[in-house]
Amino acid sequence: MQKMKLTTEQVRERLHNKYCGPGIVILNEVRSTMGFRYCTTADALVFHVWPSKGLEIHGFEIKATRGDLLKELQTPTKAENISQYCDRWWLVVGDASIVELAELPPHWGLMIPYGNGLSIKKSPTLQESLPMDRGFFMSIVRNMYRHNPSAKAIREAKQRGYDEGFEEGTEKALSDIGEAGEIIQAVQIFEKASGLKITSKWSVESLGEAVKALQDREKVEDFITMLGWQQKQHQGCVDATEQTLIALKKYQAEMEQQ
Repeated sequence: MQKMKLTTEQVRERLHNKYCGPGIVILNEVRSTMGFRYCTTADALVFHVWPSKGLEIHGFEIKATRGDLLKELQTPTKAENISQYCDRWWLVVGDASIVELAELPPHWGLMIPYGNGLSIKKSPTLQESLPMDRGFFMSIVRNMYRHNPSAKAIREAKQRGYDEGFEEGTEKALSDIGEAGEIIQAVQIFEKASGLKITSKWSVESLGEAVKALQDREKVEDFITMLGWQQKQHQGCVDATEQTLIALKKYQAEMEQQ
């Protein structure tokens, strides 16, 4: 059977699958205290909240490589910052070949990959845990809040709103930039065709008034032209009427002579 080599996240996923039943709470990355003081972090903590399970607290250290494991084993007291508050302490590895049982501190348990889950190779010794100090307790509370479904949903909704607003704002900005580019191009074409230079809002206002005056002048000139045309039409009617009257008078005189 081929040996498995899992990453830290793959091991963590299997750990969650193992401790996902009722009466169990599992937390990731729990710090030993609050604030910016030196502290250590447990990769996972499991709380058995049912009295039938002894209300035990289990701590877990996850290691995926031999080098990372050796660093941990060289300073076993580092884990004690959190393990002292736990009833049992586990080492969970992503590759069974990176650790020998003899290397483990006496009270540590060991889990290794097996099939689609984890197998217990050595059970941890039940130890007498210390009462939690306030810093560690508050660290657990904060961790639970950060991973609370409601709090998580709020954070995700805020992030979605930010992302959507940013995307919409970016699209609007790009659209405005495009329109501004078209306006600038139109101004440049106007300046080139007219020989005028638009340098400020005052020059724009003056130019607008001049254009309006020219447009008004063109309207007046068109009106005068129309009146001239109408005058010519009316004059033609007057001339035709006068000629008709002359012809009628001539006809009347000729009739009287007869």
